[in-house]
Amino acid sequence: MFASRYWDFDDGNVSTLPDPGHTFTEPGIYDVKLIVSDCYNADSVVKTIAIGQFTGIDQIVEEGLSIGVYPNPANDKITITTKNKSVGNITIYNSMGGVVFRGFPHQQSKQIDIAHLTDGVYFIVPPESDKAMKLIIRH
Repeated sequence: MFASRYWDFDDGNVSTLPDPGHTFTEPGIYDVKLIVSDCYNADSVVKTIAIGQFTGIDQIVEEGLSIGVYPNPANDKITITTKNKSVGNITIYNSMGGVVFRGFPHQQSKQIDIAHLTDGVYFIVPPESDKAMKLIIRH
């Protein structure tokens, strides 16, 4: 039975090759989808991946929410990326639980200035999530 494959790389590129090579040109979080079908059946799988030129990324991927932060550790700026434009306010807490940043103007990628924050461990909490991403700041 012949099976066809359809790859969607979530950046405007697709392929029907069995094992395609692909290079992402922009950092971000992508939902790469593979659909395999024959004359009778079809099945698909989606893998969320983080792409970028950074030293580290922390991410939360759960149903309806896909958020990443990089670089990590950071010293002057961080970038927060999301697949969902409707994500509400992101909150960054210091290790004592104090709010040091709140906001997110509904963009897929937002750079935040953190140069004013002291060295230490911080926690980034997306809205409507019980998970937090750890951010380390070193100047």
